[in-house]
Amino acid sequence: MRRTARRIITLTATSLAVCLSAMVFANAATASAPSGKISPADACTIVTAKQVARFGKPVGPPTQQPAKLDCKFPIGQDPAAVPGGTFTALVLYPNPFAAKVDDAQAGLEDQFAIDKLSGQTVEDVSGLGTSAFFNRTNGYVAFAPNKKIGVILRWEPAPTGTAMTKRDQKKLIALAKDVTKRANG
Repeated sequence: MRRTARRIITLTATSLAVCLSAMVFANAATASAPSGKISPADACTIVTAKQVARFGKPVGPPTQQPAKLDCKFPIGQDPAAVPGGTFTALVLYPNPFAAKVDDAQAGLEDQFAIDKLSGQTVEDVSGLGTSAFFNRTNGYVAFAPNKKIGVILRWEPAPTGTAMTKRDQKKLIALAKDVTKRANG
């Protein structure tokens, strides 16, 4: 009787491990290969691994928070060491945890005001809509490809605390323009 109980427990544990592994791998595959459409409900649809590779290779599988509002791509053999880093795509609007606003444009204006009032260095970005801006302090570009979604793209070069170069800033803004085209195409 004890052998049967142990066998059932072992088979159940093994089955559970296999199911969980399959779910993790399926989620990673879905997150790393977004379809042509960008979904405000899933930050991992904002950029592709190929697009993120502009900042370095190899690009690891993305990880996202349970709410799917952000998606982080590790870059390099060791993302914590030069020349690696972390690339993050974040859904700014719609965001159930942020203040209620009417559209993505209003969400960007709120974020700009928050950043400015907290003493961060922010500057307007041309070619990405009227409220797009670059936050030099935190190394991100915030923009609204359309009224339905507001996005933040952030590049954090290794080691932590390293300032973003002008070249990386240009790559980040170029990627934001690509995202805008894809969101509206």
